Amino acid sequence: SVTVVAADDFDFKSLDFKNKDGTMTKLLNYTVASKDYTIFFDDGIYNNTDSTDYTGLSKENASYVGLNKAANGDSAVVISKNPRSGTGNANIDGKMERWIFMHKNIYIENLRFDAKGKDMYPVGGGSGSSKVPKNRGEYFFTITGGGVEKGCDGFVMRDVVLENIGADSSTEYPAFWGVDTRNKNIAINVLYNPGRVNIENLKVRNIKTTEG
Repeated sequence: SVTVVAADDFDFKSLDFKNKDGTMTKLLNYTVASKDYTIFFDDGIYNNTDSTDYTGLSKENASYVGLNKAANGDSAVVISKNPRSGTGNANIDGKMERWIFMHKNIYIENLRFDAKGKDMYPVGGGSGSSKVPKNRGEYFFTITGGGVEKGCDGFVMRDVVLENIGADSSTEYPAFWGVDTRNKNIAINVLYNPGRVNIENLKVRNIKTTEG
């Protein structure tokens, strides 16, 4: 097990954690075959600067636990990440990438995940080369089989808050020529997952959606 101390901003996938033998492992890097670990989070905000990182927390037998609660009973730990940027596409930049879980025996307890009031990627809309298809959802959390037998079997999420998802609550109608700027901003989606999922005391709040 390792303990993480809050910082303003850092790249999750570049964080080095010390093993028992003194070697270092980038536990949250999706290219590293890490598993069987627990990360404890002290009070504070943990903001991932890699806006495209959505698989880093999905590791087999991984546990993520906030150590303390705030006065209102919610976790004193906030996990967030930067919105997408740098593509030059207005339908992508400024939007929030999802978190995805697709491995066995993942445990999450007493954490707040903040989408910073951003619309989820992709919003759709645009035309020609700027058009963004809506084939990836618009959801903040997804629990999925991920093409693996039994998928996310043994997934447990307890005392977790998903908050501030979406930038606008209004009614919009797509134009007849196919430009659709609506965004559902779904908090959680349990996609194809033949394994067992246990979710207890989940709070979902401040969700904004645009639908026609």
